[in-house]
Amino acid sequence: MLPKYVSEMIECRRIAPASIDEQAENMEDYGYTFRLYRLNNHQWPKTLEEEAARLCAWARRGYAEARVIRPVWFSEKEHRKPHYRRDYVLVVITDPVALWLEKAMKGAA
Repeated sequence: MLPKYVSEMIECRRIAPASIDEQAENMEDYGYTFRLYRLNNHQWPKTLEEEAARLCAWARRGYAEARVIRPVWFSEKEHRKPHYRRDYVLVVITDPVALWLEKAMKGAA
């Protein structure tokens, strides 16, 4: 059901539901809003965007609508400790794929 790269994203906690504020910003987009986090600060931003596009392509093959809303990039100062932040991309995915992702995330928790 889930490809290996999607299950690895879930196991590594790289994909998570977006916050309520971010979901409220995108009221014109129906579906579930997810955050896809960058692997680490050494991963190229272009690679993260390609992974988000690959996730959307997989969702479309599962008869869902999916699209990347926007990337969220933090400054170099915000990446430093103690307030470490990871860059992420917001992705909207509809059912049935969003339901599969939620079930897989609950199973991994």
